[in-house]
Amino acid sequence: MKKNMGFVLPPFLCVASVGFVSAKGIDETQQTEQGIEVIKVHAEKKAKELSSVSTTVSLYTQQELEDFKLKDTTELSTLAANVKITQNAAEGTPPAISIRGVSLLDYNTANTAPVAIYVDDAVGGSVNHQIVNLFDVKQVEILKGPQGTLFGRNTTGGAILVFSNEPEQDFSAHVKAGGGNQDYRLLEAMLNQPLTDNSAARIVVNHQEYDYSTINLHPQSPKAGLEQTNIRAMYKYNGDNWDLLLKARAEDWQGNVKPPANIGVVDASGNPCAPNDAGSTKCFDGFGYNVGTNDFHVVNVDNFSPHETDAHGFSAKLTFDLTDNSQLIYIGALNHLQRYSAYNCDASPAELCKGALGVETDAINHEIRLENNWESIAWTIGAFYLNEEIKQDNFSDIFRAFRGLGILPNEYTTTFLYDNELEVTASSLFTEFEFSLTEKWFLNLGGRYTDESTEYHTVSRVDTILDNSLNDDSILTAIGCFSTGESHASSFGANCPNWDLTGKVSDNNLSGSASVRYQFNSGSNVYYTVASGFKSGGYNAGLLATKEEAERAEYGAEKLLAHEIGSKISLKEYSSFIQASAFYYDYTDQQVFQNQPSAVEGAPPIQVLDNVGKSTIYGVDLDWYFKASEGLNTRLSIGYLPKAEAEFEDAVTGETKRSRLPLASKWNVGGRLNYTFSDLSVMIGFDHQSDFYFDQNENPYAEQKAFTLWNAGLIYNISDNFAVRIWGKNLTDVEYSHLKFDLINFLGMLEDFRAEGRRYGVEATLSF
Repeated sequence: MKKNMGFVLPPFLCVASVGFVSAKGIDETQQTEQGIEVIKVHAEKKAKELSSVSTTVSLYTQQELEDFKLKDTTELSTLAANVKITQNAAEGTPPAISIRGVSLLDYNTANTAPVAIYVDDAVGGSVNHQIVNLFDVKQVEILKGPQGTLFGRNTTGGAILVFSNEPEQDFSAHVKAGGGNQDYRLLEAMLNQPLTDNSAARIVVNHQEYDYSTINLHPQSPKAGLEQTNIRAMYKYNGDNWDLLLKARAEDWQGNVKPPANIGVVDASGNPCAPNDAGSTKCFDGFGYNVGTNDFHVVNVDNFSPHETDAHGFSAKLTFDLTDNSQLIYIGALNHLQRYSAYNCDASPAELCKGALGVETDAINHEIRLENNWESIAWTIGAFYLNEEIKQDNFSDIFRAFRGLGILPNEYTTTFLYDNELEVTASSLFTEFEFSLTEKWFLNLGGRYTDESTEYHTVSRVDTILDNSLNDDSILTAIGCFSTGESHASSFGANCPNWDLTGKVSDNNLSGSASVRYQFNSGSNVYYTVASGFKSGGYNAGLLATKEEAERAEYGAEKLLAHEIGSKISLKEYSSFIQASAFYYDYTDQQVFQNQPSAVEGAPPIQVLDNVGKSTIYGVDLDWYFKASEGLNTRLSIGYLPKAEAEFEDAVTGETKRSRLPLASKWNVGGRLNYTFSDLSVMIGFDHQSDFYFDQNENPYAEQKAFTLWNAGLIYNISDNFAVRIWGKNLTDVEYSHLKFDLINFLGMLEDFRAEGRRYGVEATLSF
């Protein structure tokens, strides 16, 4: 068996290690060297010391996840340089994940992000599966750059790996209860029970409920908030030469989405407001509305917007030791999700724009791989298959308040109904070799062949207003419409066909990676990696208004060629560990969601996912872990992205310009300080993001100014099995947004999805 070169992280980083199914220890993740626990990462699928991986990995231990009170994957950018994750168009809609400027800022529930999320080695599928609650989680890894070789569905931006705590052979249990402001409530119970000498089970139930920072002045609107109940059960069996890990999970979310805010952009005289005044009492939307206060968290919205999520899934991992040097691994997963999330897009009491995103998905994936570890060569070969069926039931209701009044043309007062069905099939073959050229030089070569297709059937109808002269059964039948019974003075309501289209988008590609690594010693290296990434094209089954838009909703594949040079340095005499890298991306046909004005004056904006011209991205990442003194541990992450821009073509003028990519801050700095003495531990952390834009237009109204978030926590271990935690998030009550959606040419405003203000609470944990 090949002997790994030992890399021991400093004691202050060695808090936990990833549970990884193994048989005879080929992939053991927990080792001790001189009494210090070694933490491994899974950037190459199998567990390896960080110093033997030729890529940048941002790591969250279980302790850090708990210290920062990270509820789900949308909050994972706290300690990860050049990573931004937002809740996009309200909690529960697909998140927008940006790694080094590569992102997909699109609320459409049918798309696939360029960053994949793997939970316990299994990928979920479309963006709907990317909100993962982080309870009873052992470790999270963020892999930066294209994962063009080993990871299931090829990703151009990176991958996020989430590992749950697995069943253990020692009995354990805990009960956790907590509360906080905004009616926050938490109850969690976990039981880990050995069943036999070589099997165990673990079950955990997590329930959270909370309201939002937003105060809605609308008297009839229900209170906004969410209740989430999550259950996970796992079974693990360790045989003589085979292991089995089974997992079942279920999720039930109920509530009302947070109402958006209205950013008006014209003053009382109808002139444009200064960007700094937009959304204040000085400015109004196109219909003369503002909320009447400058309080950031106060809105006035008829927010009858329920949210429901019902999801469940099952996964299995089977590991066979074929020989002392070879393992055969199978991973399979089934995921079902049904979600309904309503929205109000005029962000006012008027009935001008509202709708809902309804989706049901069933995804199945299989992966089988053979891992071989010989004296100087490690070889992995495998195959991957995914099939996902997506059914959408969406609607968008425009200018309901003006129906039949003759103020606006009838075609503007319309409800668009969408029933889309998509089937995505992806399969691939992959392989990777690692060669020990000498005791210090290592070479990695990998390749992947991907074949993916998206079949779609998109059907749209409109609930609109027709002139009374057409209110005849024979006429309506001839044009495929029927009366809805709605009556006005000179018009009536009718339901009419809009479009019925079918099609298929197919792509195949050969991608790969090559890296060379020089190992200075057991904890330090320098490496160079070149990797290509590929993401298939598809169909953007979003909220389109016309048949012409629906016909052009197909988009093509994107390709990325990435160069990275980096180093990992362990300075034991200074109790420090440093991970640094510089990268350059050459991006072709990047898929970017674009919010473009319609060629028809006053019509809703055109929302397309389209391929743009050449994109160029480069920057640096730095992670520094430092043990300042006994009990005092610090961590600093710095991301610098001086260039992240692409060529965009204006849909109306046809002009091409270069603009900065959405969600691409130039600076991203985060850090934490943890001080432990006796039975008390204190943590304080921060996350700074410099200015960035929410779309490609670089509209100053849709810009998010720089902000810094401060979080803190205090843990007091009253006894060996009882602890109390006090926590706070966004302590300085910074006002910032998850998304500003440009509706200026439509409603004279931007829809603003504002982030949470100051949150704090206390929780107690009783362990057995």
